[in-house]
Amino acid sequence: DKQEALHYAKQMKEMGFAIACTDQTYAYFCEQGLECELMKKDDVVLALKDKKISMVINIPTRGKLVGRLGFVLRRTAMEFNVPCITSMDTLGALLSVMSAKDIEEHHIPLREYLKYELR
Repeated sequence: DKQEALHYAKQMKEMGFAIACTDQTYAYFCEQGLECELMKKDDVVLALKDKKISMVINIPTRGKLVGRLGFVLRRTAMEFNVPCITSMDTLGALLSVMSAKDIEEHHIPLREYLKYELR
């Protein structure tokens, strides 16, 4: 999914998002020329708990294995009210809505909404 993720990551950069990745995704994005930040696996959960991450994009590839980082990230995001996207189709739809100018003219832009704690 890294090739598809790169497409969306570029779109998100254009929208003003900062991109932080764990090692394999970081290496791939850097090889492809996308500016992003490396986040060590040990630091991701703490960053979520400290509200330093506004959205998680984690696509499950090996099911619901409790010990895997992806499972922990998704669960922590849920527990700390951080939006978590688990499907590339959903990410594409979300970015499409976020970039729609007519929606932003009449409502708070979703990227601004994500700054607030969801209740």
